[in-house]
Amino acid sequence: MSNAEFWRNLVEAQVKECLQSCGNVSIFIGAGVSCSCGIPEWKTLAQQIVEATWKGPISGAAVQHIREWEPLLSVRLAKKKLKQKFNALLHEILYRSDPKPSPTVSTLAETTHVREFCCYNYDDMLEAGFDLAKRKCLPIINGDEIPETHGPEAIIYHPHGFLPRQLTQADLERPIILSEADYHGLYGDPYSWPNLIQLRLLLCSNILFVGFSFRDPNVVRLLDIVSSLKVPYKKWVLMQDPSADALKNKAISSQEAEMLSAVEGTLLVERGVTPYYYADHDEVPGILKKLGL
Repeated sequence: MSNAEFWRNLVEAQVKECLQSCGNVSIFIGAGVSCSCGIPEWKTLAQQIVEATWKGPISGAAVQHIREWEPLLSVRLAKKKLKQKFNALLHEILYRSDPKPSPTVSTLAETTHVREFCCYNYDDMLEAGFDLAKRKCLPIINGDEIPETHGPEAIIYHPHGFLPRQLTQADLERPIILSEADYHGLYGDPYSWPNLIQLRLLLCSNILFVGFSFRDPNVVRLLDIVSSLKVPYKKWVLMQDPSADALKNKAISSQEAEMLSAVEGTLLVERGVTPYYYADHDEVPGILKKLGL
């Protein structure tokens, strides 16, 4: 049995056991979930922000140079230039392709076993999925009162900010965590609302990550903190096998693919997260149902 098969069987057994015994499972939603709805992934989003920010007065070569920077740094420059107009631009980019809830979002919204969601995406695709499922949900952002966790509606925390399709003036003025400076603020303020919300869930719940690549530096930092404390709660992630695309294109052998999967999986396990690898993103809704969610 390969490492990937062992981890997959382990996740299936542990999630089902948790749901049957205590039901204390929360779901962390990453960019991959919004991508399934037609919203740009993180790097593409940063590149589109750069192109829109310096459209016209700057040469194409200069824009291309900034586009190739690390996303957190390029967005830092864009936020500095746009100032109060940044949220409006980000909103326009998020919804310009008229995204719709995907089968993955619909499956997440239909689960009755999970009360709390931590969504790192700025869009309202998860909320739209709940609307389609005719289920109540309550989005919570920085500054909102934290509701009772045993109420009738699902709670969706947005630690990095929230820009719903139907914008208000207040939405345009709220903080969005997307740049290098924003992340430095999180590192420097351990008692900030986003950090406390994430830590409460990580310390007091079993967590299933969906749509995560674990490239978010603050999430990785918090995971390292929590894993060092040896809390009794488990963490799992549904993610595409890191070797899937290369194996499909026959760029690597099956033996090399297994080694690549094992290396990345071992790093995740070191951080306290057990991976459930799949080959194609279309498999996620079926996996969620298989896990009993």
